Amino acid sequence: MARGARARCDTLPHAAPRSVGYVARMTGEVDLRWLVRSRWVLIGVAAALVIGLHLALGGLPWAPMLGLLGVACLSNAVLPRIPGSPTRVATAALAFDVVGLTVFLALSGGANNPFAFLYLLEATIAALVLPRGATWAFVVAVGAAYASLFALPSPPHDHAAMQRHLAGMWLAYAVCGPFVAIAVHGLRRIAAQADAARLAAEQARHRSERLASLATLAAGAAHEIATPLGTIAVVAGELARSSDASTRDDAALLLREVERCRSVLQQLAADAGAAGADATRTLTLGDLVRDALGEAPALTIEQGPADRERVTCPERLVAQALRRLTTNAVQAAGSAVVRTRIDGDRACIEVVDRGPGMDAATLARAGEPFFSTRTEGEGMGLGLYFARAVAEHAGGSLVLESVPGVGTTAILCLPRST
Repeated sequence: MARGARARCDTLPHAAPRSVGYVARMTGEVDLRWLVRSRWVLIGVAAALVIGLHLALGGLPWAPMLGLLGVACLSNAVLPRIPGSPTRVATAALAFDVVGLTVFLALSGGANNPFAFLYLLEATIAALVLPRGATWAFVVAVGAAYASLFALPSPPHDHAAMQRHLAGMWLAYAVCGPFVAIAVHGLRRIAAQADAARLAAEQARHRSERLASLATLAAGAAHEIATPLGTIAVVAGELARSSDASTRDDAALLLREVERCRSVLQQLAADAGAAGADATRTLTLGDLVRDALGEAPALTIEQGPADRERVTCPERLVAQALRRLTTNAVQAAGSAVVRTRIDGDRACIEVVDRGPGMDAATLARAGEPFFSTRTEGEGMGLGLYFARAVAEHAGGSLVLESVPGVGTTAILCLPRST
């Protein structure tokens, strides 16, 4: 899987199903551990059949058949230690199994043995393990091996023999059916995980496109408005030298509003991510927090073991995201606590406030561009959107947890540096 879907989608299968996830990883690579486990199951089933049929019916050449199973056990024990390409080793092992199964059936009734159904199981395992071309060649080889059994003399059938044959066919289905069902269900889970990863990657791409559109809008607005603002500032500067006090007051007001417009444009550009691509740097989580937030009086920065954890990220952008999160927290509650922790393979920074919190509907919309709970003129609703976009750009995430009347916690997580 591509990292884009991890969005890293190898992250997909961070959690591929154990039944089939070991086999191919959807990339053609063979994991011999799964094949070894499957062969142990088949060897166990075959041994149980030999012993059971010998005790129930007798007359079978059980000693050669058990000897054949002993050889199969030995081959499976050394299989993981055989040098060479895993795909070639798996192909050789499966070819050995087909030959062994053919000899096994030839010693116990040939094509009349209902457990010729096991050939289907061999083909299924090959389809799960081998590349496409090798799978088709293997299926043809299995068909040829099955056909070779018809060259053996066929024993006569009486009614009792036919009943035993039909019962054996049912037993063969009982052995093969669950294996095929588990394998197919595992593949369905892999496909579902792949679809989920693809959807997550598409959503991340859409968010990146929206962020790029906002950056373009901010840059265009700044460029177009800068000239008239400059003209207004020059005229206001001339008026500020007027001898009339009222005119000077009006000029001062104009200059303040010009600066306000410039500040809004700069904030829009920053919140939209117009800072552009930022070089990544490896540093400790504690240094990242201290460099980004300094010693703001309204913030309490708690130290902990996670401060020593190293992360690799675009430092300047992540610092901007942290400042926006702490600004929101301080504006909501007057103060905030910042602490770090480790969550699996991620290093997280928590910004906690004891403000009014958000209800479920507000929390669901928090982070949408231009959505804000502040009064008009206090913010443009791009801070959380920018912070989430930066976190995802760095391969992490931003999660908000809030309880009305208790407060809000913003959790910014970054991948731990390896």
